[in-house]
Amino acid sequence: MSRAKQRLRAKQIEANEVSASRMMHVPLSSLRVAPKGDPMHDPRSIDPVDEAMARNMADRVEAGECPNTAPILVSEKADHLLVGDGHGRTKALERASEILGGRELMPLVEFWTGDDAGLLLERMRRNDHGRFARVDRASVLAFRVKQLTAAGVPEDAIVAACPPGVGRVEVDALARWGKVSKEARRRFDEGAPLALLSAVLEVEPAEHLAKLERLIAAGIRTARGAANVQRKERQEATGEASPRRLSSKKLAAVEAAIDGVEKNAAGRFFVNGMLAGLALASGRELPIMPALVDDAVRAALGTK
Repeated sequence: MSRAKQRLRAKQIEANEVSASRMMHVPLSSLRVAPKGDPMHDPRSIDPVDEAMARNMADRVEAGECPNTAPILVSEKADHLLVGDGHGRTKALERASEILGGRELMPLVEFWTGDDAGLLLERMRRNDHGRFARVDRASVLAFRVKQLTAAGVPEDAIVAACPPGVGRVEVDALARWGKVSKEARRRFDEGAPLALLSAVLEVEPAEHLAKLERLIAAGIRTARGAANVQRKERQEATGEASPRRLSSKKLAAVEAAIDGVEKNAAGRFFVNGMLAGLALASGRELPIMPALVDDAVRAALGTK
């Protein structure tokens, strides 16, 4: 008998080992779910039960099989096993037990051996990565980011554990979820692109929903696209000229012109080609450049 099984027996929990004390079958009644307000609470634990999953679990038990195929991640506490990940499956197990007339089920669990902060991070890491996984709502992701931050988990680790498509920009915005208007929160929870959250937070709360709907109507789906829209709106509001991008052909002409000036000037002018290109691309005057270089570059571009 392993030490883990001995510890469980001391807690009055009968368990059947599956994999060298890492995986076990334990009584469903030994599992506990952290309530609201607890540092280990999971918002998904209050979601409605998945009836189809519960029925499938009940059918498996009646067929003499383990009710759950994917183990529930648990942490061993003083007198119980705390569910770390798998709250939806836990609710389905409870419902399956009801379907079977209150029968005690023996679900498969996996033991977490690290600390609570690590468990929260693992919970984030395991959610939403599977092909058929139910994606976390924006409000749930925001809850997780706040929870992990409070637990002292570094931002880099949080970003690395996030689902695909959720990066540093989104995590920084989710950390400010409390400032998002109620209407905009509902829209994000309904599926509005999370990449637009950062842009929405740039305006006053009363304008959040309108800004979000305007971006969606324009077909904007990414943070970069939203940033481009914001830049254009600022330029229109301030009258600032839009930067003109130089084609690769014109950039090559600029390089050749500057190179020619440097050679012909016999070292009298030392020109920073990058500065010249940036100045021209911005459409600004070039008072910092020697007149000889200014003339050569404008001639290469065909400008006056």
